[in-house]
Amino acid sequence: MKKPIFTLITTSILLLGFLSGCILRKPPPESTPSSAPTQVSYGIPFTSFSGDKPDNIAIQKPEGPALVHMVYAGPDSFVVRAYDKDGNETSYPTPLADEVGPFEGYRLIDLVGKQTASINVEYSSGAYKIEVFPITPEFPTALTAPGMIQGTFPNLYKMSGFTPDKAELNYQGESNFTVQVLDQNLQNNNWISIANEIGNYKGTKTLPNGVVYIYVESATGAYTIGITGK
Repeated sequence: MKKPIFTLITTSILLLGFLSGCILRKPPPESTPSSAPTQVSYGIPFTSFSGDKPDNIAIQKPEGPALVHMVYAGPDSFVVRAYDKDGNETSYPTPLADEVGPFEGYRLIDLVGKQTASINVEYSSGAYKIEVFPITPEFPTALTAPGMIQGTFPNLYKMSGFTPDKAELNYQGESNFTVQVLDQNLQNNNWISIANEIGNYKGTKTLPNGVVYIYVESATGAYTIGITGK
């Protein structure tokens, strides 16, 4: 016995609606760290130089901590060290850079009374640019209220205008992810590590009192750091 045409049409519409609903209700993809970096302008550098081969550059800067920005485009090793006038290294970490392949990052020099006199590019197989920025009370602020820090390379982030209490970290990379928290004096003997991992990582850490800076010392992939507080 043949089914009425009306019944066939109705059954087809219901089946189509069911399939459409299944498609529309697909679960959302798992969230991942954004690659859009937190934008901070560091102003005018003390010094800036570029090259494409090993070199030793004498620099002059006022006393006090500074931030070194490095951009490298070569395929092989890139090793950079900072020295005082007596040949002692002045960066944290040391060396200033020890990378393979293209690299960008910010690293700290001249903590606890150290004073850089030269920056030595020991190894380089491509073009690079190095800038040195001052860290003063006017150092630009990344967060003035609870919010999100995000980036893809080592950097220093200042917080002001609120009291941070927790950090929610999310990192997707193959190599080291090291994050330190610093007080307003940038004293490395008071630093506390809130992450020291290899590979992908998620975690929430309570921040100690007096935290002013988040220092992403090492990172080779996208990260977000959500800061809560009041």
